[in-house]
Amino acid sequence: MESLINRLSEQPALAALMIALLGAALFFVLRKLTTLATLFAVGFIAFVGYFALTGKEPPKGLEAITDKVAETAKDAKEKVKEVNEKIGEDLKEAAKAGVKDALEE
Repeated sequence: MESLINRLSEQPALAALMIALLGAALFFVLRKLTTLATLFAVGFIAFVGYFALTGKEPPKGLEAITDKVAETAKDAKEKVKEVNEKIGEDLKEAAKAGVKDALEE
């Protein structure tokens, strides 16, 4: 890292080129992200606008999907909690066994 800093301080043209390349890369990444965010926003506005203008209710499938996702997330949270508790108990037992073995030796 220090050699890179020394080289850049000795050759300002190289530093300027590196800054320009990093700036261009950052510009293109941000442009792609902005484009993607704009497409999602337009799609969401069109989705909400359609139901607002037609007066229709959103499909019941969406509510079922969101309920299913919420239920699955709750189940996953409970399972993770159970696994964490089991791991904690196993670690305690292993630590006790390790201390017991160390004391016996």
